[in-house]
Amino acid sequence: MLYIEPQAGPAPLLLIVDQAKHQVDVGVYYLSDRKLLDALKAAELRAVQVRVIIDSKPYHMRPWQVHKEEREIRATGAELHWAPYRFASHGDQYAFYHAKYPCNDTECEIGTANFSWSAMPKDGSA
Repeated sequence: MLYIEPQAGPAPLLLIVDQAKHQVDVGVYYLSDRKLLDALKAAELRAVQVRVIIDSKPYHMRPWQVHKEEREIRATGAELHWAPYRFASHGDQYAFYHAKYPCNDTECEIGTANFSWSAMPKDGSA
């Protein structure tokens, strides 16, 4: 199925997480969307293994913002991992872990929008 971002909002992402029976894997540059964080927590409460990989140095983000993101993800019960160095650096030039996907037991949603409050519609259309 094809979803158009950001108009689709978090609905396609939430569907992947909500349908998980055994595991959810999320790889994303930045994760702060409250609906998605709540869905990850609900999955964890259903005994679904939840693993999240995020970038450790998002562009123009202060360390306190990254620590806040880390705390919010860990509060869901998810297993948090920082993007491996080999994905984030090329010599002296820093490059970002820019993946954007959630996967469950059987399917993935691969997108272009960050999983953040600023990337999702604010009018409730999702």
